Amino acid sequence: MPFIISTPFQPGSYDRLVATCGGSPEITFVSIGLELTKRFFAQQSILPPSDAYLTGLWQNLWSTTLAEGLPTPLASNEIGEPRTLADSYLLSLAEKTLGGLPRHRSEDLLRTLCIQILVALLSPEFRACRQNFQSKDSVGQCVRHSADHCRDRVSGSHCEDCPFYVALSRDQHRKLLGQSFGPSQQAAWNAHADIFLPEDFRALRIFWHLHLRQPRS
Repeated sequence: MPFIISTPFQPGSYDRLVATCGGSPEITFVSIGLELTKRFFAQQSILPPSDAYLTGLWQNLWSTTLAEGLPTPLASNEIGEPRTLADSYLLSLAEKTLGGLPRHRSEDLLRTLCIQILVALLSPEFRACRQNFQSKDSVGQCVRHSADHCRDRVSGSHCEDCPFYVALSRDQHRKLLGQSFGPSQQAAWNAHADIFLPEDFRALRIFWHLHLRQPRS
């Protein structure tokens, strides 16, 4: 039976987050995005683009996502269902996002980043985790427990739309994910927990979860 989770946020959480990060939703989104992108590049030992370039990238992600129409938040009594967005759709939006920026030596990696972020932003909400983060192969190993694999994933061991990021605290989430690593993989978890469970991605998911619930004009 899937693990059903709920959301713990309180009134005022969104306003406090936006006030802390810059004063407007777009500035908050871009601010989180800059830190996330720098971490994503650093964990692959690649020099990231300049702050000015990344600011333009995340501003484009903001406008591209809003133009697509935001997912409808789940009501308190709804579970929702995970849905995979079409690769061709995501690629077209990533190209649109990058299209207004100068060409860059790391364009392929930036495209990968955009696609993964778009999954996080545009996927419908759901509360029953797929639990892909602990799927084992025939010899009991999980590819998402490999740091080399997760270096290419902005969301670490979890799917980009994983509901755990908005339903669990950092400590709860670290305990849950750490327990899914087998004895032979505990050393990898201990050494690379920040790659397997990036907190800047949690900040993005929390911001977006709360943003979807704000009144629309």
